[in-house]
Amino acid sequence: MGPVLGDGLNGPLQLAPGPAGEGGSERWVYLNCQQSAGTLFLLAIDPASGRTLQYDAPEGAGAWAFVRGPDDRLYFGTWESGALALRFDPRQPEAGIVPLGRPSATETYLWQFAAAPDGAIYACTYPHAKLVRIDPATDALEDLGRLDDEQMYSRTLAADGDGTLYVGIGFGRADVVAWDVAGRRRRALLTEEERSRHTVATVRQGADGHVYAQLGDEWWRCTADGLLPAASPALPAGPVWGDGWQVEARLEPAGQGALVLRRGTETREVPFRYRGSGSRLFVLGRGPGGRVYGSSFLPLDLFRYDADTGELADLGTPVGGGEIYSFLTLGPLLYMCSYPQSILVVYDPDRPWHPGKGASDNPRVIGPVGDGHLRPHALVLGIDGRIWIGSAPPYGERGGALAVFDPAAEASDGTRGRVVGNWRHVIPQQTVHALCLDPATGLLWGGSSVSGGGGTAPLDEDAHLFTWDPEQRRLVRDVVLSQARHVVAMTLADGLVLAAVSPQNLLLAIDSGTGEERWRRPLPGHPHAQSLQVWDDGYVWALAGDRVLRVCAADGSLETMGRAPEGIHCGMALTDSGLYFGHGAHLWRYRRQ
Repeated sequence: MGPVLGDGLNGPLQLAPGPAGEGGSERWVYLNCQQSAGTLFLLAIDPASGRTLQYDAPEGAGAWAFVRGPDDRLYFGTWESGALALRFDPRQPEAGIVPLGRPSATETYLWQFAAAPDGAIYACTYPHAKLVRIDPATDALEDLGRLDDEQMYSRTLAADGDGTLYVGIGFGRADVVAWDVAGRRRRALLTEEERSRHTVATVRQGADGHVYAQLGDEWWRCTADGLLPAASPALPAGPVWGDGWQVEARLEPAGQGALVLRRGTETREVPFRYRGSGSRLFVLGRGPGGRVYGSSFLPLDLFRYDADTGELADLGTPVGGGEIYSFLTLGPLLYMCSYPQSILVVYDPDRPWHPGKGASDNPRVIGPVGDGHLRPHALVLGIDGRIWIGSAPPYGERGGALAVFDPAAEASDGTRGRVVGNWRHVIPQQTVHALCLDPATGLLWGGSSVSGGGGTAPLDEDAHLFTWDPEQRRLVRDVVLSQARHVVAMTLADGLVLAAVSPQNLLLAIDSGTGEERWRRPLPGHPHAQSLQVWDDGYVWALAGDRVLRVCAADGSLETMGRAPEGIHCGMALTDSGLYFGHGAHLWRYRRQ
């Protein structure tokens, strides 16, 4: 598993002068590559020969976008842990990627970039919806303040030729903000009615040089005085190299890639190579045959580990998107659900790999599971053989959802399996974050999180444990967990529902019959999602912080069985060969003594 190209409306590649002293063609292709197991890097590729040079950033796992400035230098910025502005100068390649500093002390993402008529580079941010400025002449960085007093995302950015920047705002109440570069003034362009009808606005520059805003299915042309109704605009063609060749790029596993050059009916591919540190593991699960399956994070690849043979196989991408969130084994089949849209996929390991949506494809994409689902945190099998899915809601929304999928039901396209029920706001305004089954009663136990979709702030202080009746399709018990904001993992053992909660980092036991709390114990670190499971020895096993824990459900005694040498990022799969967890790009195993 390798890195993924930088995302964003600035594009995953730029054309700029080749690195000084390297010869080759006048214009080289630069790829902005993100990798969650290492720092981001730039690939400089000569389209004439495929020769590559690689420049690693001193910090930062990735940058959503980058832009070529009027000085022919490349500007980009990191995500998370404090947004850092970066620059690469092809005239001084020996300097590598140079950190310019943090344009704002409060921001963690620099989303999009634009070069403005004043010669400066601007970027929009998260989580305070700001605009920041980079002065290429002096390297000065400036925080220009919030563009919206409540929203968290200034997500897209585009400049026109008259000295105005336009920014798309979301993800709760949309807006389009015009920023006067010379006067340093902001102006909101949407009416209150328009803002209430949409969660986010997207701005893009059209092929005609004007900036256009998209609100749902509607397009508007942006002017400093307001928005004008417009047809869907023609967008600029991709970068053009040499004598009219349009350039695209493709990264593949094992350090391989290709530039795809198109001109009219002609197509050429220029292969190249790169060095990647690997992608961070995001989730693990036990699959058919006791094998371990997992998903990487940006890019999404499905992998499998077979302890009997020692084979670790990168199977490929079963569905586009960010990452798989949850696994469930049903007989010989592996079900998985991924972000975004909570897309359900079924895979038969005994059949050839041929992903798609058709009845004979494998893995087969079943599709999004319904309204209110974006991040599918939980999959659990009911006693009737149906699969229940709990999810966080889309960006800008509150109130996740609980859906049920019947593998035996016939879908409208003739394939097997369809969603036969979906309920939002099982716990009002909260996410369905964890699920487990009580086999004695057939009831589902669920745990919530106060969080909503991206761009929202929680309305509640306390998470809930709840019981759902699959037959009557209703909530039958609701337990408020005072001061616990997130139920991270759940399981049922010896008639007790065990729930790991944060931010207090506690393990709670609830009597599945009465709903009364039986005990609570502190955990030695933050609990990991889906990392609370019963092993074949009858104990509950858990991952918290860097610890592998064994729990006696009857009295709540916790025993540290091991500590991960490098830490734990995700888990967990329990098999005959051991307990598996992930750290960075590596799969780890704990063996019982």
